[in-house]
Amino acid sequence: MQYLVAKQIADKFKQELGFVNRTSLKVQEDKEELIVLDDIGFISFHLRRDNRATIYNLAVNKDYQKQGYGRLLIYKLICLCIENNKRYIQCKCPEDLVANSFYEHLEFKLIDVEQGKKRKLNVWRYEIKLPLLFYCADGGRNKFSSIAKQLNYQLGFKSNESNPNNSVAFIDNDWKKYNHNKHLETIKKYKPMLATIKDLETVEDYQYIKDNIAEFSKYCGRLLIIPKLEIDLDITEDFWIAFSVPSRYGKTTVSNEYFKQLNKPIHLLGGSPKKQYKYANELNNVVSLDGNYMMLSSKYGSICSVDKSEYKDNLGMYNSFEQSLINIKQFYDNSLDLKYKGGRPKAVNSRSYTVSFKCTKNVHDYLNSLDNTSNYINNIVEELLLTVKT
Repeated sequence: MQYLVAKQIADKFKQELGFVNRTSLKVQEDKEELIVLDDIGFISFHLRRDNRATIYNLAVNKDYQKQGYGRLLIYKLICLCIENNKRYIQCKCPEDLVANSFYEHLEFKLIDVEQGKKRKLNVWRYEIKLPLLFYCADGGRNKFSSIAKQLNYQLGFKSNESNPNNSVAFIDNDWKKYNHNKHLETIKKYKPMLATIKDLETVEDYQYIKDNIAEFSKYCGRLLIIPKLEIDLDITEDFWIAFSVPSRYGKTTVSNEYFKQLNKPIHLLGGSPKKQYKYANELNNVVSLDGNYMMLSSKYGSICSVDKSEYKDNLGMYNSFEQSLINIKQFYDNSLDLKYKGGRPKAVNSRSYTVSFKCTKNVHDYLNSLDNTSNYINNIVEELLLTVKT
């Protein structure tokens, strides 16, 4: 019944959202195209048949605004899109709303301006490039992070470290000295795209994860479970798997076959770029990776890459670091097509009927021109298919 909560929130923003149809929200919940954060906020969307997702409505109650919940809803949608092999997220926002700066801040690109029924609409698009690249070291406190951010790397840090100055998209834990309260409070504060939970090394760790995953998952796009023990993961909440790439800091002792049979999106934790590439090829479903190897190498004047040996140049520490990031990003942009191959199951209702019909171009154009048209109608226009619940 989350659609009723979403409707209550939407009704508080009629000027911004227009009339949001309760029936359409119910349809979206049934199709798993509605995310609701208690009474805090919601996002409704449509996973199209092509490689795109369309945002219909996003709203956060005023008492919870400017606390990262809007960004968290987008992060959850990005993760869902990765699970469904969608490459773009698109939305239309009236040009007079402050929400435009929200989308711009989250690296959406303005691709068009359309004339709506009453006001102009900015068309925003976010491109999902895999693998997601995270620089995980200081969370934005020094020049290394500034360089990484300028090159479109997401920033991360460990929860046992000093709090960063910027918003971060990845939070790891100190697996040698895990602190439950500190880690959970840090995730609550920053609401990252990805966050780890205690490493799974024992049966007791598994029970801890089962007891706490629901609470942790509220505050991140996806929670990462780090198996270092082969065990059946009987967990209903959405989660991804993190593979600890062998390094001096740590490694997983679990076989590659175990990770493959889990059939979950995989994040590569740490290690050198060359080792990460090795495991990206060996494991199915690698969609993201993090590390700080490039920074450590740059302190010795070394420049690293994915497919070549490290080399030295007289560029200086920061320039060497920047060149390493460029090498890695260019390699993944041009040489490897990573994606989640498992596929996300759709909700199935016991009684449903499919009604198909043709929509003339004139009707299609007319409906597309309407501002604040019911989401129920938008579903019809976009899919030309409507599932009628009885």
